[in-house]
Amino acid sequence: MSNYVVFETPGDIDMRAIRTFGINSKPHTDNPIGYFGTGLKYAIAVLMRTGHTLTINSNGASYRFELRGERFREKHFDFIFMNGDPLPFTTELGKNWELWQAFREIYSNTIDENGEAFVSECPPSTKQATTQIVVDGADFVREFDERYNTFLRGGERSGRGVQIIRAASNHIFYRGMRVHDLKKPSLHTYNILDVIDLTEDRTAKYQFQIEARIMRALAAHHDPEIIKIALQANDDKFEAGLDFTDVWQDPTKEFVECVKTARNQTAIKYVRKRDPSWLQARSARHVFDQLADCIREDEWDLFTTIARQNSAPLLALLLAADRRTAPTESDELAGGE
Repeated sequence: MSNYVVFETPGDIDMRAIRTFGINSKPHTDNPIGYFGTGLKYAIAVLMRTGHTLTINSNGASYRFELRGERFREKHFDFIFMNGDPLPFTTELGKNWELWQAFREIYSNTIDENGEAFVSECPPSTKQATTQIVVDGADFVREFDERYNTFLRGGERSGRGVQIIRAASNHIFYRGMRVHDLKKPSLHTYNILDVIDLTEDRTAKYQFQIEARIMRALAAHHDPEIIKIALQANDDKFEAGLDFTDVWQDPTKEFVECVKTARNQTAIKYVRKRDPSWLQARSARHVFDQLADCIREDEWDLFTTIARQNSAPLLALLLAADRRTAPTESDELAGGE
């Protein structure tokens, strides 16, 4: 028995979206996942190339697709026809796309158009003012069953910043959709909500955009556990490669606190540059010589106790003065305990 994956969206599709390159409109969302307008054509080509049966019901009609082999300059091509009319592309379109990418494209369009997707044991009955894309094929049903490998379960689709979920991942998501495969697994799952550039096949165009938004989100976070896990990442994890050097915003107090146990040295340098208490300690270093000469040996315990309770920068200076050396990074970290 065949199983059909059905994508239903409100309204009728303008068939020029299939016959014409370079046009696109998604009136039902202010935050479309894609915007190039070529993805549906790519998906059709992939489905036909992989032997699936495709039907589109819309505008009170059913549109069926078939292949016809023809030669062009001594080379064979499979041309795609819709209800007997040739389309302006062959199965060579999107030749490097895999089936999961075709599913991602149609499912993304369905989400953008406030539609739904489901599996049916029989072809669905047509509906007025509704577009149905119906795909018959066991492999495509499998893609539907495994859709959460591509679409983040519980992933937000609008808002600002980055949604950070405490679960390991091998992918980066953009508004709930997988757009980047990581070379090293991440300790958290990152779903970017701020705008980033995508390629025509809906993958992230620039890795620096991904990393910059994730670092800003971590620096602005208030959950110590999320921050600590990221900053203590070993070298075999994605987070270990984050370079906080050029992050421009001030960190939260929770981020500053977590830096004390961080493995990521760029995070330590970032906090020293941005956090006022670190700046205070750094600017006060010139007085440590005077402290060393003014405090009697039997008064050190008293002064360090007071400093530990009231002034992390002062404690750093006291520890250094006791050694008659300039304050070190470890002094400053100890001073914040």
